[in-house]
Amino acid sequence: MHLDINAQLYVEGDVLIENTGVIENQGTISLENDWINNSLFNVFLNSLQGNVELVGNNQNITGINPTKFYNLKSTNVARKTLGVETWVENELDITNSEIVLNSYTIHLFNTDPAALLWNGGFVSGDSLGGYLLRSVDRSQSYWFPVGNSNLANFYRAVSFVPSSSDSSVIGVRLAERDHEFDFSGVSATGSVGPFPFAQRISNITENNSNFYHNIARFDGTANGVSRIFYFNSDESAAKKFNAVSEWDNGVSKWSVANFEKNVAASNASIGNPENVMKSQSFDFSNDVYVLSTKNEIDVVVPDIFSPNKDGVNDVLFAFSDKALSFQMYIYNRWGELVFETKDQYEGWDGTFRGKDAQSGVYVYFISAELPEQGTITKKGDITLVR
Repeated sequence: MHLDINAQLYVEGDVLIENTGVIENQGTISLENDWINNSLFNVFLNSLQGNVELVGNNQNITGINPTKFYNLKSTNVARKTLGVETWVENELDITNSEIVLNSYTIHLFNTDPAALLWNGGFVSGDSLGGYLLRSVDRSQSYWFPVGNSNLANFYRAVSFVPSSSDSSVIGVRLAERDHEFDFSGVSATGSVGPFPFAQRISNITENNSNFYHNIARFDGTANGVSRIFYFNSDESAAKKFNAVSEWDNGVSKWSVANFEKNVAASNASIGNPENVMKSQSFDFSNDVYVLSTKNEIDVVVPDIFSPNKDGVNDVLFAFSDKALSFQMYIYNRWGELVFETKDQYEGWDGTFRGKDAQSGVYVYFISAELPEQGTITKKGDITLVR
């Protein structure tokens, strides 16, 4: 099928492309029902500058293959649901619709920060693996208007400012649920839900149970400044968030991420949230993040660990959210040094001189430099159980 420049095609039913079907589109296709790509191709040929407008209610983009639209626009207050990976080459205009990701991604390839448009609309993600993806290549703000209709004010938006011009792909998902009960899949970095609150460093006293975010880098090397926006109504008198926790996929625990709380500048396009958590040096080491309440910075050592190779509590770590320098020494009851490290992310596996160390009580000594506190030292006992 071929549409010339400025031609308009209005489809009251579905658009179904099968077999080796293709479309040369330099006009506008306005669609009331579903877009179904069962063709062997991406449908559109030669990157012609055509438009597809979704004008109906509760529409789906689906099929056996992705479609790469040039310009994709949703024009009304309705849900548009993905049943397949979806690509947009030039401009994505959500207007006031809800784009439901499920476990799929919608990828906007145009690196112009202004290539994504919305006016009351938002992108919702109900499954791990579903992300709004944006290609980035400049040190400007890229917005991710993620939200959910079950939340007051809808938006819990994220922005990202790359620190370099490296071409990268950044993805964001808002999960409108308690992270402890998200069994919906696997995140971009391989984190498998759910993410239990019990598995955390002890100075995290509470996590937000109403929503959390996934923020991931899918391609490239760009780091930068990340911001998570939220509202006063997300807090209560007894629950004031002062941190963001990240699920450390390496040790399957919540630890405190390098975010600081600030007052948000007025921004009507994302509902005028009052608060923002800002990370000045966001490095994408993990991708599961939640608003948290934490105690003051400390170094925390568990009382007991069991290196029996069952995959649970096999390695002894000392945890601190912002240690500038770190040293840990562990001694047995005869005063022999059985383990030492200057890396807080390196733990003791319960061996000594290449063999399993005996069960019993060991003594640790830690010296760490913490922000605003200087150098602290800690000494205590840990019990090794087999």
